[in-house]
Amino acid sequence: MGLETPWKLWLVPRAPFGGARPPRDETLVSLLGFPLDETGSFLPGTRMAPDAVRRVSESLEWFSYYLDKPLPESLVYDEGDIAIVPGDLGESLRRLSLALEALARGERRVPIVLGGEHTLTHAALGLLRKTGAALVVFDAHGDLRDEYLGSRLNHATVMRRLLDHLEPERLVLVGTRALSEEEERLARDQGLRMVSARHLWQFGLRETTHRLLGFLRDHEAVYISVDVDVLDPAYAPGVGTPEPLGLSPQELVLLLGRLVSEKSLVAMDIVEHNPLAERGYATSALVAKLVIEASGVLWEKSRA
Repeated sequence: MGLETPWKLWLVPRAPFGGARPPRDETLVSLLGFPLDETGSFLPGTRMAPDAVRRVSESLEWFSYYLDKPLPESLVYDEGDIAIVPGDLGESLRRLSLALEALARGERRVPIVLGGEHTLTHAALGLLRKTGAALVVFDAHGDLRDEYLGSRLNHATVMRRLLDHLEPERLVLVGTRALSEEEERLARDQGLRMVSARHLWQFGLRETTHRLLGFLRDHEAVYISVDVDVLDPAYAPGVGTPEPLGLSPQELVLLLGRLVSEKSLVAMDIVEHNPLAERGYATSALVAKLVIEASGVLWEKSRA
C-alpha cells in the first residue's frame, strides 16, 4: 500500500481549528488530530487534547509573536482526526504513517499532528526515511529507554525505536533535562546531538539557536516533534509527565520560528498535552498558539 491508499476513509470529522474551514486549496497546512492514549505511564487523558486545542483556538487572535504581525485567518485546513484502533497500536500508527506520506509527499502539504501521546512520532519513520529529514525533538525527556514497563514501543522508548533505523546525527534533542542512566549512556556512546534546558538557561537564546542550527547544517529538511512538557509546568501544567525547570513559551516560539523559517518543514507533531491534568485551557491555548506560529512562518516563507 502506498500514497494511493485512501487514508481519508479513516478520518473522523471534528469542529475545525480556529472555528472555520477555509478552502483546502488556499491553505498550506493540514491539521490532523491523533488522539492516541495507549501507553501513558502517569496520567491518562491525551486523547482529549485535539478537541481541547480546537475549542480554545476559536478564541485566539491570528497574530504571530515570532513575526510580530497579524496573520490571515485561513492558514490551516483541519482534516479531522485519524481514527484510533483501540488495543492495536501498530494499526493506529500505520494509519497515521500513510496519512503523513500522502500529505507531505503526495500532496506537498505540511501536516501538523495534534496528539496524543509521543509514541505517535514513530509513525513518521517512513517519511523520515524517504525525505532524509532530520528529526528535531523538543522534549523534557530523552524517550531513549530500550524498554519501559515491559514494552519496547511506548512514549518512553519512541526515540530509541527510531534510532534503530536512523543515523544518530539525524536526531537533535532540545530542552532535555531528564535522562535515566541508561539514556545518558546511550546519548554519550552514540554522540547524540542535544541542547539541554540547562544550556539554554546558562548561555541564552542567541547561542542556543546558533548551536541548534549548527547541528542541522547538513540537513535542509526537518521533522519537528514538540512534546509539550518541554515547557516548564508553570506555563504548561496540562501534560502527561510534567518535569520542572523547563523552557518558557517565548523561548519555544522563538526557537521554533527560527527553525521553520530557515529549514524546510516536512511535518510537525505536538504531543503529550493532557487537558485532564489542569483546570482551564492554559496549555491548550499554548498548543493552539504553536500551530498558529508555525503556520504563520510557513505562510510568510511562501510569499517571499
